[in-house]
Amino acid sequence: MKILGANFPDGETYIVSCLECGLVYCRTLANQQDFLTYYTSVAKSPKYYDMVGAEATRNYFQHILKLIEPYIHTESKILDIAGAWGELGEYMAKNGYPNVTILDPCEECILFAKQKGLLTVQTDSTEMGKVLQERYDLIIFNHTLEHILEIREAIENACKLLKDKGHIFIELPDAEEYANQSLPPFTYFTYEHVIHFTVHDIENLSKRYGLEIVGWNKYYKEVSRYPSFYVILKKNSEIKPITYSTVGKDSIKKYIAECNQQLHQMLEPYEANHEPLILWGIGASTALLLEAFSQCNVEQIVDSNPARQGLVFQIGNKKYPIVDPESIRSSRATIFILPGAYKNSIEKQIRDLGFENNITSFTMNQM
Repeated sequence: MKILGANFPDGETYIVSCLECGLVYCRTLANQQDFLTYYTSVAKSPKYYDMVGAEATRNYFQHILKLIEPYIHTESKILDIAGAWGELGEYMAKNGYPNVTILDPCEECILFAKQKGLLTVQTDSTEMGKVLQERYDLIIFNHTLEHILEIREAIENACKLLKDKGHIFIELPDAEEYANQSLPPFTYFTYEHVIHFTVHDIENLSKRYGLEIVGWNKYYKEVSRYPSFYVILKKNSEIKPITYSTVGKDSIKKYIAECNQQLHQMLEPYEANHEPLILWGIGASTALLLEAFSQCNVEQIVDSNPARQGLVFQIGNKKYPIVDPESIRSSRATIFILPGAYKNSIEKQIRDLGFENNITSFTMNQM
């Protein structure tokens, strides 16, 4: 799959499984610095309040606070790794936990969090051990670890910064449940997620780094439409041997097979009638879908994000630069909205721009 961003090397990314433990991850030519550049320039984290609204955001943060409250008190020092705009930290401060430090590599995010009166550190998880001298009662990795190539450095640093009786809260997409969700194909194969975790993988992580699982459960993260799980780890310094499991590999293989079947069923009519298509919305979770349209009559690829315009993708034997919406040249072509999560907002944008083209999407085809 092609990774969006001029700083990434031009090479293929493969999803592989570790022969030692079974962890499923992306083998890519990109390194941690490539992703840091991407996250601090091309793809800054969206604000929860803008993305899903105030009520859904508050409900989600309330969910997290309820899980971690048994392990903290009002004086606890808390580190939110990749805390972005400080939204969770602000919520915790307003609910009696003021000593939250937002750690993020993005200068814009850090400045925004500072304006809210929050403690901040501009660095990333692989460098924080060198930058921070403080030790913390609780360290939060909230949908963060799946984005980190250098996972060992991140966990080693967290253990170094954790107090002897401290805890780590981790919440992640649950790869074991991908195939059990009715969402557009390959939704969970965003290239931003470089590791696909199961609970078994976190059990291995805890064994390797002298941590103990004191609480965990699965649930559905509605604000991002992800099957998820959380774990709460306690520092105990007892290193144990890791174990191998095929649960991650088997789950991912099942998910791939189901996605391919969905794509075939959805796109077969367009392949047969050669209906002209305009593909709209190329992002981290949709770039992988483009090759599936190789037998379709694709006229253009459109995205409203200026950072993506001009990037070139190949579909079959043809190359397509991503163009801005004003470059659409056909009123006959059906506009195919690729992102499932943003389908409604993109459809509104299309109509607000005055386009009267027929609109479809994977979500519509699933109904």
